Amino acid sequence: MTVSKTWTNSRENYLLEIIVSKENTSTDKLRAFAQEVGATFKHLVSADDGRKIISIGCDEKSLASMVELIKMTPSDFADISMKVSKCEQIPWPGHGEGRLCLLKEATPLIQIVEKVKHHLCLSKVRLAVACNGELASPVQSVALCAGSGSSVLSGVKADVLLTGEMGHHDVLEANHQGSHVILCEHSNTERGFICSLVEEGFLYKLFGGSVDVVMSSKDQEPLMIA
Repeated sequence: MTVSKTWTNSRENYLLEIIVSKENTSTDKLRAFAQEVGATFKHLVSADDGRKIISIGCDEKSLASMVELIKMTPSDFADISMKVSKCEQIPWPGHGEGRLCLLKEATPLIQIVEKVKHHLCLSKVRLAVACNGELASPVQSVALCAGSGSSVLSGVKADVLLTGEMGHHDVLEANHQGSHVILCEHSNTERGFICSLVEEGFLYKLFGGSVDVVMSSKDQEPLMIA
């Protein structure tokens, strides 16, 4: 078993990679092990040479339990190797997962919605107007988070909460606290930023030129408003 270091934006401390070179090794059992110890079965990749590489996100306790379970069943996992990577947060001083923006001038909610749609190249978004609010309500502050913003935006005081997706009850709570909610679907709020990271070469430079970063031409939000 080898140990190295990698970057992540996840809260899991370790990435366990299991390389399987034997066809009859049970990946289902590895998945069950991960669930049993509270680890996260991230993905399974089949290499060109027939090997399978299984990635599992772990904290310190689940990592130890995962390795121990594998060692206790040598007959099932006789032909595997393991690699553990210590995960560290990407160093980006002064940056967090969300933003709180104050507008120079109060702007009607309906104009904020139209600006968001134009910026993200969307024809429709989901909107939940705050209790006692209306489309003409003035907006002075916007709190935003790409992707799923329920936890990041929880309890934040702002006229508008802007994110990709939130739970039903989180939206209701925000409305009752006086915030309008604009939901644009998860990946719609991330794709533009990812494009800029690739086009400006940020990710390529972050990894010292050792990783080729390619942007998918097929990627799109799976959910649509029909």
